[in-house]
Amino acid sequence: MSLTELDYERIAETLDKLYTEKPELLFKLYNHLRKYFVTNDDFKQFMEQNAAQFRELIKQMDRRFEENRQETDKRFEENNKRFEDNRREVKKEFKRLDRRIDNVENALKQGFKELAIGYGGTFEGFNKTILRKILESRGIPVKALNVTPLHFEDPYKTIHPDSIDVEINIFNEEPAIVGEVTSSLTTLKKFELFVRKIQFLEEKFQKKFKRFFITLYVDEPIQGIIKQLAIQNAVEVITLE
Repeated sequence: MSLTELDYERIAETLDKLYTEKPELLFKLYNHLRKYFVTNDDFKQFMEQNAAQFRELIKQMDRRFEENRQETDKRFEENNKRFEDNRREVKKEFKRLDRRIDNVENALKQGFKELAIGYGGTFEGFNKTILRKILESRGIPVKALNVTPLHFEDPYKTIHPDSIDVEINIFNEEPAIVGEVTSSLTTLKKFELFVRKIQFLEEKFQKKFKRFFITLYVDEPIQGIIKQLAIQNAVEVITLE
């Protein structure tokens, strides 16, 4: 049987009447209904009886939290130590790799020096021979191709911001030829510097120069960019690979 709102109002009126006329019956009814509800006194008593268990539960939770925190800190320290060990090992490997690269570069330089001696001169002389052969094969006679580095004065420091000295590896005024010689080309810096030197010389002598860049090899990651820069600046790149 379901109670309607009207039934609720009748019960409420009856309770109010009991409270006025027969409070002892209302108190008896109250005691009967207590078994269906948790009173403030009952809740307070329950909490007092179980307070020790709650405190112990909280302590256990605190201990577990602290244990987990310590375990996390320990793992973090271990991981951090492994990371530092790996970082030091990688650093050592890079140092060993740098030494190997230096050894290879020194060996290459020494090998070309010995090869140049076979031509009766220096490494620069060896490159002069190569360049002269190329020019002669194109019908460009060069009687005295100067490969001894020449130095020009740049009073406005357009090439080097901290120096007025401009060094040119290969220079020939007639026919107008300018060249740069390096054992290897691993970055764009040397090539871009050579382009600025060309602009400096052409402005100084008021003429166009044939441009040559001679190197043992061009590092693979920059080969495409060097090719584009060479085309844009009309520079012929000669590699000895």
